[in-house]
Formats: sequence, structure tokens, C-alpha cells
Amino acid sequence: DMPGGMGGTDLYRVAIEGDGEFGEPENLGPEINTAGNEDFPFVDSEGTLYFSSDGHLGMGGLDVFKAESRGDGFGKPENVGKDVNSRADDFSFVYYPEEKRGYVASNRAGMTEDHAIAIDNIYAVKDIIIQEIAVNTKVTDEETGEPINNASVGVYNEAGEKVDEKTSDSDGMVVFTLPGGDKKYNLQASAADYEPAAKEVPHQLDGNIDVDITLKPVVIAEEEIEVETIHFDFDKYNVKKEAAFELDKIYDILKKYPAMNLEIIGHTDNIGSAEYNQKLSERRAESAAKYLMEKGIDESRIETSGKGLTDPKIDCTDCTDEERAINRRDEFKFSIN
Repeated sequence: DMPGGMGGTDLYRVAIEGDGEFGEPENLGPEINTAGNEDFPFVDSEGTLYFSSDGHLGMGGLDVFKAESRGDGFGKPENVGKDVNSRADDFSFVYYPEEKRGYVASNRAGMTEDHAIAIDNIYAVKDIIIQEIAVNTKVTDEETGEPINNASVGVYNEAGEKVDEKTSDSDGMVVFTLPGGDKKYNLQASAADYEPAAKEVPHQLDGNIDVDITLKPVVIAEEEIEVETIHFDFDKYNVKKEAAFELDKIYDILKKYPAMNLEIIGHTDNIGSAEYNQKLSERRAESAAKYLMEKGIDESRIETSGKGLTDPKIDCTDCTDEERAINRRDEFKFSIN
């Protein structure tokens, strides 16, 4: 914190002369130092500078930052992230890249909702490698192979939550940069005049991944057309996540073709009385209809009915659990006015 610095404590460097003496301290400048405090410098074997600061944008009090070696100086500092840093003070960081391990001191153990109590502990760090994948997605017409412009592509995590959504360019391309490692993703694409489609992203720890999604043009015939069924858990009529994707496809078709109507037919397995299953099948059809109406489809375009246990997909008496699961379904039929 000598006079002439940038703020509180600053980082300096000194030359080591041939006789082992030190030269004059030289301030590392405004790229590294701020009006706050920069402390605890450490340079690893690759020349990367690590230090703690409360002046750079961080997550709490003192955060650990790194600046890679650039010529005779250092590049722009980067926060090393939440695995090392906390809402408390994190400092005295050292790292050994050959062994991919290091240590950091922190008072995070004394962190409360209101303040941090000065309880300093030393923590081991396994590594600070940030794994990312670049998912290069191309959307094309299934019949012509031509790229589809302005297609909407969403990426979902394993929990079915939407992580990101983008629109394809004139080459049908969409690029997502996502956290890698053990994470898995699913892509869902849709476009006007096409049926939506989904594609799993091949699992990869990091690097570039190319994923092609082909969309099938929607063909509307004068006669009734059938689409995929959706299935239900035993004795339930709520729409599951897997069913919601199929209903989203149906929604896109109904939205595109206002003259088209939809019939939803509910079914059950053969457990329970005929009267009970009849009511359950009707609720399953009504549940799917409600999902579509909440998305904006007019009630007048949807007809619902239930067939209970009278029309199984698999006609069996001593059914297996798998056969019963197939019979617990909604079927859909389109028709043109």
C-alpha cells in the first residue's frame, strides 16, 4: 500500500539482479490493480498469476482471480469461479497445474445470512478446469435436405428444464455453448410448416459436437390422420413431461392450420371396475385438452371422449406391467372442417 498505488494494497513485481539483489518494485498497473485491495500473489509453473481482490467483480469479499502470462506482463484477470470462491473471503490460493491440485484459504465456514465470522480454514482444490461443449446444430428439411431458416431450437437438461433457445440462421445453423463434464442435453426444434423433432446431444466432456436435426414437412390430408399416443402412470391422468412434448407438436399443427379440429380419446388398463376406468379415461382426454387450451387452442376445436378399458392397444387378460402401461394412453385424431 505504498504511495503512488492504485488504491488499497496493490500487486508489484521486482527484478532479481545477477547478484541476487532485488530491483525497484514496479506496479502491475490498472489491468491487475484496482481502487480496492489486491493481495496474495502466486505465479504457477506456467506463468499464470493468481491473486485475491475485493476490487474486481466477484462473488463476495476477497475472490481469487487469475491472469495468464502475456509477454513481459499479464492478461486480463478472470474470476476462477464459484467452486473456489464463495460469498466470504477467499485468499492465499496456490495451484500446481502438473498435478491439477491446489489450496485456498477461506472464511466461508463462518458465513451466515448477515455477515462472515473470521474463521479461516484451508481447503484443497482438485482442479479448476472449466469444461464446455459447443453444440453446432444444423436444422434441415427431411425431404429436400435444404437448411431451414428461422427454426426455433431449444436445449433442455436432464431434468427437462429449458437451458437456452435460439433461432437458426440462413444456413440452418444454431450454436450453443454449454457446461460440459457429466451433463447431458436434449435438443428440440420446430419451424412453421414442419413437425417438431427432438435429438439427444451425444455425451462428451468438452469440445465441439455436431448435431443434425431434420424436420418433416407437415402434410394435411382431407381424411383423418393419427399422431403419436401419450401415456399415463397407473391411476393418474396428469400430463407427464414426455407427453407434453408430443402435445407441443400437436399444438404447432393446430396453430398452423386453423381449419383443423382434434379428437382426443382416453384409454385405461384393465385394473379396476369398468365404471371407474370410464371416468378415468375421460379425465385423461380432458387433461390433454386442458393443456392445449392453456397454450391458446380454442375449446371449440377439441372434442374429448373416453373408452375406459373397452379398447386396449394390447388385448390381454393377465397383462404384464409393460402391457398395461401401453394401454394407459390418449390417442389423437385430426380432421378438417
